[in-house]
Amino acid sequence: MSILGFIIVINHLSYSQNKELIFEKNSDKFSLYFGNHYQIFDKNNINVINEYSSNAYRLPWGERKYWKVEMKNKEVIYITNLLMSELDIMKHFELSKIQRNEKFYPIIK
Repeated sequence: MSILGFIIVINHLSYSQNKELIFEKNSDKFSLYFGNHYQIFDKNNINVINEYSSNAYRLPWGERKYWKVEMKNKEVIYITNLLMSELDIMKHFELSKIQRNEKFYPIIK
């Protein structure tokens, strides 16, 4: 793996480490657990979900992507594909709210 690929993996790992997403069955609520704390969110309060993936598919970091979930109250949640797969994102969130974007280096700022 290249140095840039390593940096992207470390960047995504730092946003995913010690975090867990729990979705309530038959509910629009989901919880983000981080360490000993958690926060409950409502899917109905999502303004937009921006997906950022690499446009460098043949490079070592080509499979890294993340989603920036922007709530109506301006809160932001970052979900990497180390924490949740793309199929799970499509299963749990409205596809109409997902906007796809490509970046050569999908680094979370």
